[in-house]
Amino acid sequence: MLRYFACLMLMAAFSLASAASTIEITSGQLPSSLTLINFDNLSNGEQITNQYPGVTFTTAWGDTSSAELINGASGVVASNFDPTAPSCACQPLMIAFSTPVTDLGFLLVSDPGATIASITAADGTTSFNLSASVFTFGTFVGFENSAGITSLTLTGPPKGELSLDNLRYGGSVSAPEPSALLLLAVGGLAIFRRRLI
Repeated sequence: MLRYFACLMLMAAFSLASAASTIEITSGQLPSSLTLINFDNLSNGEQITNQYPGVTFTTAWGDTSSAELINGASGVVASNFDPTAPSCACQPLMIAFSTPVTDLGFLLVSDPGATIASITAADGTTSFNLSASVFTFGTFVGFENSAGITSLTLTGPPKGELSLDNLRYGGSVSAPEPSALLLLAVGGLAIFRRRLI
């Protein structure tokens, strides 16, 4: 009986380990069915906070001067450049989702140097070093995570400005498979029953 229980525990541990998801960077475009924020309803220099339901921005402002740098962008983009600061005091641009999303993508342009994207999901935080030379003209950057992305932090090069547009997000987090927990419960009941007999 003890071997049977050990086997069940190993199977449950394997099921839980295989269910863990990873954050993957995607190529191409995300489905058009996802929610789109293009920031065109904002004015130049307007601070972006909670204008969009379910999404909160920190250290982000509407910017019209960077729009021409992003292919496919028009009007206003989101930037980490604070127009009220006496010099370029560019801080990390942060986006938080009130409900975890499985898909997240946007067009990005950044000053030369390393741009770091830190993605926080239900199963951990992963950072990506994005080469700014790749994102000179607003290349699509996308992320997928089946456990659910809760926030994104974009950190540009020191004192460097970064801008994004056409933010797409969505996708619902699926409930985890109950098979591992079921196996643990069955094994525990079997041992409990064995002790009672």
